[in-house]
Amino acid sequence: MNIHRLRHLIALDQHGTFHRAAASVHMTQPALTRSIQALELEVGVDLVERRGRGSVLTEAGKLLVERARRLLQEEAEAYRALQLLQTGDIGHVRVGVSAGIHALAVPRFIEALAATRPRVRTEIVVDDTAALCRRLHDETLDIVAGDADALVGDPQLEVETLEPARVGFFVRPGHPLLDADTLDPDALMRYPMGSLPFTEALTRRLVQAMGREWNADQLVTISCTDIRLLREVAQRTELVVACLALHTAHDVAEGRLVRLPFTGLEARVGIARRPGAAGGPTLTLFRDCVSSAVDEARALLT
Repeated sequence: MNIHRLRHLIALDQHGTFHRAAASVHMTQPALTRSIQALELEVGVDLVERRGRGSVLTEAGKLLVERARRLLQEEAEAYRALQLLQTGDIGHVRVGVSAGIHALAVPRFIEALAATRPRVRTEIVVDDTAALCRRLHDETLDIVAGDADALVGDPQLEVETLEPARVGFFVRPGHPLLDADTLDPDALMRYPMGSLPFTEALTRRLVQAMGREWNADQLVTISCTDIRLLREVAQRTELVVACLALHTAHDVAEGRLVRLPFTGLEARVGIARRPGAAGGPTLTLFRDCVSSAVDEARALLT
């Protein structure tokens, strides 16, 4: 089966008209039409049904497009595997991380790249886990590290779930909440709480850990992707920062922040890839940096 004709059928499915599909694959409309017609003759069934100014795929066309996408993905992965075999690494690596993982593991990943793989072109994308998953499916990312709750259960991904790390609450020295030996959830609610963006699942676990039937939106009042900014503000104000202990390790060690007596919440990190995707030392290095960062975070708050 002609691989180029399959690409043309996929383009038609994506764009809905022969005109837009032809433009996307840099062909004239008549040339694209002939290509689709030749594919229909090759498989012996109608693949496209014209409707007004647009076109839709028949059931046979939809089936063929689904299989064609898998075939083209395998072709791309085979090409990347050949690159890996020839060079010992992949020349262009694209990794996706959630905001929490970015602050936790990316600095050590960049340091490791600079020390061991300085010529590998590496693109690091920071976004919420759901958006990163979409890019992983679209093959614009090679690997994703983010919230495990958003990754597990996707049948199109291979997901490694790391051991959970506890989330702590951190405040400035002298904060009124430090007067008590145990954390009073009602007292906590009197102060602003800042954190990296919480997933719905993590927010739900926080509500359960607090033992209160609060509206989840009441708990985290300031959601920010810059944990450094939250740490700095907490040192000057009554802000409570909810995060992994590794995020605030230096501040705690130097006395700028203090952990409140609460360790009832866990964050679960997952690392996801497409099944059968080509790997390589750089992706292994990324995975190891994320895993070691989570291990360190877990050890700091047990």
